[in-house]
Amino acid sequence: MAALAGMLSARGYRVTGSDNQLYEPTASLLKALRIDIRNGYDAANLAPAPDLVVVGNVVSPVNPEAQALLKSSIPYVSMPEALWHLFLRDRRVLMVAGTHGKTTSTAMMAHVLEAAGRDPSMLVGGVALDFGTNYRLGGGRDFVIEGDEYDTAFFDKGPKFLHYRANGAIITAVEFDHADIYRDLDHVKSSFRALAAQMGERRTPAPQENETCAQADQTRAPGAQIDEPRVLVVCADFPHALEVSAATRARRLTFGLRSGEFRATDIAIGPAGARFSIEREGKLVASDLELRIGGRMNVANALGVWVLLREFGLGDEELAQGLKTFAGVKRR
Repeated sequence: MAALAGMLSARGYRVTGSDNQLYEPTASLLKALRIDIRNGYDAANLAPAPDLVVVGNVVSPVNPEAQALLKSSIPYVSMPEALWHLFLRDRRVLMVAGTHGKTTSTAMMAHVLEAAGRDPSMLVGGVALDFGTNYRLGGGRDFVIEGDEYDTAFFDKGPKFLHYRANGAIITAVEFDHADIYRDLDHVKSSFRALAAQMGERRTPAPQENETCAQADQTRAPGAQIDEPRVLVVCADFPHALEVSAATRARRLTFGLRSGEFRATDIAIGPAGARFSIEREGKLVASDLELRIGGRMNVANALGVWVLLREFGLGDEELAQGLKTFAGVKRR
């Protein structure tokens, strides 16, 4: 929500918000943006009436401000809905989903694209050290976003990531998580199956550079659907991730440290970070890649980013340089 507030402010909207308590680094980010934050939830926060209210998923229907909103005629949307309509629908969405590794992989992907001169936009669940913030509005075609499986809002109990309609996505892992909203592992799997199914659907392509949606629509017959390649990159080290994505009609590629079409090999972890190579079905395709952040899990994160971005046109040198210079994430 703080990242969305910053993005809206950067677009010229007047933004206010309410919360019970703010924590770092969110408090400092909002203070730097000079966004008016009201302490506590109250119907008075809706006066004067805003043009639109964005409702976060921590807000329940018995929240006094939410009750006042529902009794009013003020339009409201969830955070993912606001993101789609105001920021994502004109971009190529590259998303990272999974029960862990999302934040690091998302920040890493945005940095690699930026280092390659692609000027991406970004929204991530932590402060990306390369950008000093948790969001970025770039002028390029790509919008890199962290796709959360948590529910959307009290009026929409589906997972957030379905609203982002990704053109390319990574599933880092599927395990049981969020016991407050998911009954069991099968319930978690159902959300990721829905994502894999959505990735296989046909979608009208995002506009090209310097082309608006209206201009793009004029080039095709009314109601026509034009296929755009959609890519789903799945970590094969997690059997549940393979299971939920098995039936997708998207182009599915698998990766991992132990198994997968693409595998990280010759992994060396040391004080300076990590080094590794990449094999595709036993054939060497990249060698001596470097990461400033260590740990085998970060190697797996980097491998997923490498596989997805290669599908979307980045060259081997661009990928290697971007991974080498990635600084990491400051956790929220």
